[in-house]
Amino acid sequence: MGALWIHALGPLAVVVGGAPVAVGAGQQRIVSECLALRANSIVTSDFLVEALWADHPPAKPGPQLQVYIANLRRMLDPDRSRA
Repeated sequence: MGALWIHALGPLAVVVGGAPVAVGAGQQRIVSECLALRANSIVTSDFLVEALWADHPPAKPGPQLQVYIANLRRMLDPDRSRA
């Protein structure tokens, strides 16, 4: 994976190795923004659940969070092994 740049002031823009990457819309984008704003810090699932669903989270938010994170990993590093 090349250099990763995340532009979070203004519209979210992600650039990997000099090429723009579409991180998705809606909740996928919210997860991207939360992780970018807390770079180099631990981001708890509770924080992400609050950011995504506020007072109305699904009964089991874990699987949905896993999908969003897996999608981001795939977008940001498509050559990454699935180990």
